[in-house]
Amino acid sequence: MLANYTLIIPTKNRHQYLRRGIEYYGNTEINIIIVDSSDTKYESEIPFKNISYLHFPGHIFVTKIREVLKNIDTEYCGMCADDDFILPASIHTCVEFLSNNNDYVAAHGNYIAFWKMPFSRLMILPSLYISSDLKEELPSERLLRLFQNYFQLFYSVHKTSNFKEIFNTYDSNIKSLNFFEIYIAFISAINGKCKILPVFYGVREGIAGSTGRTAGNPVDLLKNNNDIKTWFIDEVAKKISLVEKTSLQKAKKHTEDALTLYAKGVDRAFTVSKQQYVINKLVPAAKRHWVKYIKLILMYGSVNTYAKKITKNLQGYPFNEEANANELLKVKNIILKYPINN
Repeated sequence: MLANYTLIIPTKNRHQYLRRGIEYYGNTEINIIIVDSSDTKYESEIPFKNISYLHFPGHIFVTKIREVLKNIDTEYCGMCADDDFILPASIHTCVEFLSNNNDYVAAHGNYIAFWKMPFSRLMILPSLYISSDLKEELPSERLLRLFQNYFQLFYSVHKTSNFKEIFNTYDSNIKSLNFFEIYIAFISAINGKCKILPVFYGVREGIAGSTGRTAGNPVDLLKNNNDIKTWFIDEVAKKISLVEKTSLQKAKKHTEDALTLYAKGVDRAFTVSKQQYVINKLVPAAKRHWVKYIKLILMYGSVNTYAKKITKNLQGYPFNEEANANELLKVKNIILKYPINN
């Protein structure tokens, strides 16, 4: 199954992260392509036959991935950020599911997020999806389901045909990655059904200055730039109209309804939560003040205990399942082996 899948790892000016992914994915059956748009080339040796390295200095995200996709001939593919990890066993499960369910175009599973802490410890939080699978028959119904409780499809296992269409039709002049994320979600949901499998799928690093956190609210882009809004609605509506065999007017209404739902959810997400307050405020302060540092250590224990408790009866998390716990330990050891100061 994994021989029919390609994982793309995009990176830019963050060569220190590549050591982690190279060690983690080396000698697996996964076809790995590192796509680097840094000014300088990664010079360290990559001693694994399954990992390729391509240098695209000066290219923006969309154009470099578009170029790479031209030469990908596996039936399935996906992306992983250079500071994250997607588990090979779960990729295999997703590929197997997609190969047996042709009406689905994307699949993924459960994620956890981690923050590096003092004394070689990680603070870990699960990402719990409120939304269910997108299994409705009509694209417009799947869009409403998706954006009622939005979840990203950015890092899913995709049919390569779906991924190529997304990158080939996107306007690369729109450089917001958060905006591109919702375009991936729209086109994927229109092209087919999407599955959340009960597997431990990904480990994502929490970084205060990450692209996702600093790229801004994509809804503001739609509100403040009428040309982008018009392009987006027209492009998505044409696709809905074609697949659902409905009028362009109805398709535009479906698109606008989904965007309205998404905007409501994003407004909530961009409101600073208690968890974000802990990460953004307490962590830096703890480095300066011992009293707050002690509070942080106490909170670390309670947060991880909480994560274990809320996932007790859920499949696909590393807190109560031995195989998943072992995989998380493997990731943790690699993270600690290659320390990075964020």
